[in-house]
Amino acid sequence: NVLLCETDSNPEREDIYFVLLRKKMADGIISMDPAVNLDTLMQLAERHAIVQCSEYSIGSGIPYVSIDNEEAAYRAVNHLIKLGHEKIALMNSDEKFLYARQRLAGYKKALTDHGIPVNDDYIFQTEQLGFEYGQQIMRKILHLQNRPTAVFAVADLLAIGALKEIKSSGLHVPDDIAVVGFDKIDFSNMTHPTLTTVAQPMYKMGTIAAKM
Repeated sequence: NVLLCETDSNPEREDIYFVLLRKKMADGIISMDPAVNLDTLMQLAERHAIVQCSEYSIGSGIPYVSIDNEEAAYRAVNHLIKLGHEKIALMNSDEKFLYARQRLAGYKKALTDHGIPVNDDYIFQTEQLGFEYGQQIMRKILHLQNRPTAVFAVADLLAIGALKEIKSSGLHVPDDIAVVGFDKIDFSNMTHPTLTTVAQPMYKMGTIAAKM
């Protein structure tokens, strides 16, 4: 049996689910919460089966399943550079999350390796990964004086929001501005044009976590 617990990164809801483990109503936890209470999780891991999936904590000693976020972001930006882009903006998540810091590092490394200076004016952060946040950031990007010719978004929802805003502005993808997303969610195949994205092996990661 699987108990599917949606936390919304809310510590109070998290604690309720942790009680299920303490009262032996669950045998273990696969945690996909990027803002999980790490101290509590480490305490539970001493006596219970805990696996972190996707987001994980370095040095916690808790087993985890993840991808190489830095390398994945590097490849995405490298793809844009090979297409001739040098002015590449980044739509990033909150850097309190490990994946956001790793994808930022990959973005910067790709630019540096190709001799392209990192422009802080092209780096944008958002606390949430919703469609509307992608629209808001894209609006800011389009109003930059030295407008980027490409955008790398760390999540498809941000990228799809960007596509919507670009179209609303009377511009075209990829002729006027190129967009690359991350995750390959189902909606990425439903956009026009179809979103170029980094395919994260979500099913495989979940399978490995469950087997562990």
